Amino acid sequence: MRAPWTGRASRSADPAERIDALAQAMDLLDGDVPAEVVDEVAAALERADGRWGLDPSTTVAALVGATGSGKSSLFNALTGADLAEVGVLRPTTTQPLAAVRPGHDVAELVDWIGVSRRVLVPGGAGLPEGLVLIDLPDIDSVSEANREVAGRLSRRVDLLVWVFDPQKYADHVVHSDWVAPLARHAGATVVALAQADLLDGPGRAAVEADLARLLAEDGVPAPRVVSTSVLTGEGIEELREILTSTAEHVRRDGLRVQGALDEAVERVAEALGPGRADLPDLDPDGLARAVADAAGRAAGTPRVARAVGGAYRHRALRECGWLPVRWVGRFRADPLVRLHLGRGSAGGSVTSVPAETGSAGTTAAAELSTGVRRVADRLGRGRPPAWDRRLHRVARTAAEGLAPELDRAISDADLGLSRDPRWWGWMNAAQWLGWAAALAGLVWILGAGAADRFLLVTWTPPAWRGLPVPTWLVLGGVAVTLLVVGIGAVGAAIGWRRRARRARTALDDAVEEVVGARLVVPLVEEDRRQHAVLDALSRAARLR
Repeated sequence: MRAPWTGRASRSADPAERIDALAQAMDLLDGDVPAEVVDEVAAALERADGRWGLDPSTTVAALVGATGSGKSSLFNALTGADLAEVGVLRPTTTQPLAAVRPGHDVAELVDWIGVSRRVLVPGGAGLPEGLVLIDLPDIDSVSEANREVAGRLSRRVDLLVWVFDPQKYADHVVHSDWVAPLARHAGATVVALAQADLLDGPGRAAVEADLARLLAEDGVPAPRVVSTSVLTGEGIEELREILTSTAEHVRRDGLRVQGALDEAVERVAEALGPGRADLPDLDPDGLARAVADAAGRAAGTPRVARAVGGAYRHRALRECGWLPVRWVGRFRADPLVRLHLGRGSAGGSVTSVPAETGSAGTTAAAELSTGVRRVADRLGRGRPPAWDRRLHRVARTAAEGLAPELDRAISDADLGLSRDPRWWGWMNAAQWLGWAAALAGLVWILGAGAADRFLLVTWTPPAWRGLPVPTWLVLGGVAVTLLVVGIGAVGAAIGWRRRARRARTALDDAVEEVVGARLVVPLVEEDRRQHAVLDALSRAARLR
């Protein structure tokens, strides 16, 4: 499975930069891929980093083949010297053997690959410049240790030279257990059909074609089969020239390291699963707004806002209501107090937020959960399954902890009831003046009547427009109180709606802030992490 980002990097990407980018991606993946994938990629990074830092001017090629394939004989023919022991009926290569040109210090590199036996090719003989040739143990050896050595070293060398013989070239075990798995590891591959002298012309052509087909099915890129014979010398020089040119190509482009990195990136891509190369953009403000409304309903903000409006009207009528009946209002509970959300007119902030109960509360909580899930669904669309699940997990965890955070945020919200409006005092003072005038007029009338009856003193109050002034005071004072009460009622009707709207705005802002900090910030951080992983994997990948 190819990752969508594997074609975004340049083919000439520097191996050192690719190694750093892949290491950064693995640091950021944080459990998105299975542990075995992490171990495999870590091993690939170790091999790539180790090989790139060791003598990049030298190419290490290994002859790989089964028992009796003629691998050791071909090793001797290519080096131009009898260096490897040759056998037919039983495996003779039990330990890897490295052939090195004189004056070429490759000890550290060969040690890193894991070959302890090495020989100098006399005078360089036929070994190409800049090439170390290794004869590996037979891959079908009866010894498990030999097979393990062959497999381990095959994954560290720069160039694989597969050696097949006409009798066992189609061995299924060799192809399925060795060629196909190593096809992805190899930076470059050369294929030699040994003992070609045993085949006639048509037979050789058929074997070469069939072997090329099998190699293509194994995943060997552009397989080229070279027929060789150590008895007749056929193909030896051609194979040596191919090794020379291929080794130069491997050195120039660092193909062994590039191949290991390609495989590692591909392995991570397979573990993550399919996804788009361009992750959806995340809008933090839009996310907060998308969830805040449902979160507010779940937290009871509509009820609190309505209670604030009701409390404003209740307190306004209690402060500005008609004095003779104002005391009746004291027997009605303040809406905020009824909800245990404040005390008296000084209750400017919530002290405890009641959860919605009954069907309304259940519906609000379900709506919040649905809203959070929809946000995660929208963000996860087009992402690899592991990242989609990660976003849902982050959202679910955040949603589980939203309720107490919302409670605290609403408790700290300023609902605008910390101070009584000034006009309440003015209306109250005006009503008291009206009642004072009415009381003064009444006292005047009573005083005049008492003087006339008990003191026999006639006290005639002044008149205005046909009515005594005391009467005007009583009637006018009562009229003023009724007018002030009417104005106050209109003001309370206007004010409680405005206060309810302001309280709802303040509560919504508080809820949105909590949603942003509790839900959006973790989602943004997760989104940034995924973008960083994608960027690192893109830099670690290359065009094929």
